[in-house]
Amino acid sequence: MTVGGKVLVTGAGGFIGGWLVETLYLSGSTDVRAGIHTWTGAARPARFPLEIVLCDIMDRDQLEKAVSGMDCVIHCAKGSSESIVQGTRNVLEAALRHRVGRLVYISTTEVYGNSTGTIDETAPCPITGDPYGDRKIEAESLCWEYHARGLPLVVIRPPIVYGPFSKTWTVNIAFKLLSGNWGVFGEQGEGTCNLIYIADLVAGILVAARHERAVGEVFNLNGPEALTWNQYFERFNAAMCLEPLKVIAPGQATRQVLYRYTLPYSGGRLDLQRSLPYPAANVNALVADQGEKVTSEGLDNQGIRQTQNGNYYNLSSQNLPANQPILIRLSGLPSAAAAETTPGAASTSRILLYALAGVAIAGAILLALWPVLRRRARAGAVAEEAADREGLIDALAALDIAHRDGQLSETAYRDQRLRLKARLLDLMREEQGQ
Repeated sequence: MTVGGKVLVTGAGGFIGGWLVETLYLSGSTDVRAGIHTWTGAARPARFPLEIVLCDIMDRDQLEKAVSGMDCVIHCAKGSSESIVQGTRNVLEAALRHRVGRLVYISTTEVYGNSTGTIDETAPCPITGDPYGDRKIEAESLCWEYHARGLPLVVIRPPIVYGPFSKTWTVNIAFKLLSGNWGVFGEQGEGTCNLIYIADLVAGILVAARHERAVGEVFNLNGPEALTWNQYFERFNAAMCLEPLKVIAPGQATRQVLYRYTLPYSGGRLDLQRSLPYPAANVNALVADQGEKVTSEGLDNQGIRQTQNGNYYNLSSQNLPANQPILIRLSGLPSAAAAETTPGAASTSRILLYALAGVAIAGAILLALWPVLRRRARAGAVAEEAADREGLIDALAALDIAHRDGQLSETAYRDQRLRLKARLLDLMREEQGQ
């Protein structure tokens, strides 16, 4: 079997799957079928005249149709903890039943847990309690069960994958560098950053899909250089032609504007609920003084702060734990006639939330700097986290991380992601004057 046969790529709406589909199509050497979870994932592969099919790996009927007639299946889809295991079983079962010539399973180096030093494919894969790594270990075990039953397969374990369309390791890092709040981290940033560029990973996957000696093997794929985290940030920063990065020492405070809101309200009342994904030494929320009553759960009211932009209620807290809920409640807000509004707009209230957070670094960089998210209220609109293009992209990335970490149910994840993608599409159309 060669890659020149008919190839199904699951998860084709994602980062790695999307690159695989594009590379296979542009090479002109194969008949490629792009399997997507929902039609919202079709935007990227639909740029090319190739076959796109629904392929929810938890839906056996969709899988039967997607796998039928394929010579090779490259399984990139992952989804929730449940779908990593059960979805992979479904893919393996369909591939075995349809006598697929080869299946390539995209796993992860996270199966090695907290192992250190030089790690090859013979290293143990311990159960550590990490939902993602542990589920991938289970999925790999299933792969070998089906291999023993006659399904030719290969397992690929990539490390951190960067490049165009990588939200976590490219897009979000770019935002951090542009914010001016990012830097290098001294000795704490000298740990190895195992990276592979997406095009190199795709090339390795395709070799595994066609080489006759690859069947039954596991391959760690890594880039040609073993960079430190500091080197990665410095090179990325230089490529963006930005000012040299400052050195941030452990425990050094960095002030971050997390969210700016102009929120609609009705009935003279507004509730805002948020939480930070990491611990913060100090958190402040400034609420525009419009004669309202301001109360909070999680933050203490420190009274009025005068600024050049007006007076604000100052709410604050120290040593806020990660994911601690914050509720800000405004009541007695002025009516629409008395409030500052735009023609046809709902009454609004302005809130600025920021944090003075100690930088926490242990091996990998744990602290994520969130970009400013802005929203301009419209009539009948519902308060949302973001409305500009960058904010929506970052919100999608944060949603993916929360889902990967098991903080969202599959249903909630799908619904929120669908809404965010729909808003992003509407915004892009508005920008293009459509």
